[in-house]
Amino acid sequence: MRKLRIAFAGGGTGGHVYPLLAVATETQILAANKRLEIEMRYFGSPKQYRTTLEENGISVSSIMESKIRRYFDLRNLIDIPKFGLSLLQALWKLYWFMPDVVFSKGGPGAMAVILAAAFYRIPIFIHESDSRPSLTTLSSARFAEKIFVAFKESIPYFSPVDSVKIVFSGNPLRRQLFLNLMSPDSTQTFLGFDKNLPLVVVMGGSQGSTRINDFVLLSLPQLVKKYQVLHQVGENNYDDYEAEVAPILGSLSYEEQQRYRFTSFFKSELKDVMTAADLIVSRSGSALFEIAAFGKPSLLIPLPEAAANHQTENARVYAAAGACDIMEEKDFSVETFVSKIENILENPGLREKMASQARLFGKRDAALIIGQEIVRLADNDQG
Repeated sequence: MRKLRIAFAGGGTGGHVYPLLAVATETQILAANKRLEIEMRYFGSPKQYRTTLEENGISVSSIMESKIRRYFDLRNLIDIPKFGLSLLQALWKLYWFMPDVVFSKGGPGAMAVILAAAFYRIPIFIHESDSRPSLTTLSSARFAEKIFVAFKESIPYFSPVDSVKIVFSGNPLRRQLFLNLMSPDSTQTFLGFDKNLPLVVVMGGSQGSTRINDFVLLSLPQLVKKYQVLHQVGENNYDDYEAEVAPILGSLSYEEQQRYRFTSFFKSELKDVMTAADLIVSRSGSALFEIAAFGKPSLLIPLPEAAANHQTENARVYAAAGACDIMEEKDFSVETFVSKIENILENPGLREKMASQARLFGKRDAALIIGQEIVRLADNDQG
């Protein structure tokens, strides 16, 4: 049986790791159908996702993480030497694995793996999930055989030479998200909520968001008067948030308390949460594509510090499609936050339009498209 070795590269956040897992799953299925034995390894800094990667059949080779910024920052004085060490690590570790293809999701640490792969003339595929490509993506593009993008709006940022290699794929989503889905009413009941009251799901990204958490704390007494709220606060924020929310919950009636629940992180139950939601409040990173795939109205709060302001760009593109509303952090007030939520939930026509436009925007087959290209490349090289 022929063997296919795949190297994955990407920063150690959920926005990088989960798309890699989605592509890995589809590639495994496609390779099995073609009687290809497959070996997969992640090169980078997996952080808390090491176990998740290994549970999905992807071994881990740690590479030091470094980030080179487009702007002047004293941290570059540390990260530039670290990048040299990362490159040496990547050259050494990639040599002993020698993959048939490298698939990079970008982020800190990925560039060293890309350069090492280019040195060894290993075929490189990259993926960009933002409407404005990152510095890593633009720097990697010249070495790539294929460039997959989630937004058509990102294409003009690439050079004419690189643009011919672009495939508009969407953002890779795990197929497990769409298996055995229940109806929204049944899912709300399954999660312990009242199916007769709208459910607002609040997410702050894979790490949580202390500022979104603060918005919810301030707005909670008003929100639970009419709505239910399921809130992902982030694993690192959980203990502090639990202490801060306790006195607020104590001031609410028993009925209002039952309408609010917070958790550290959505993982295996994400598909149930997405299905049950009537409205999702979220950052506008990779979660945007999950929201779109489930066809849910949303209120997006871009992270203002995101590199190259890409979250604001993402949200504006998505809003221009009619799929969401936007609230920037600088404009926050309880009245603004609550009124934007009310405007969507109390307006059935707007909700349906947002849901419809979200479904049109979402692409569930991105991981399959990328997996097919990986296996086709391997088949051509080995056949």
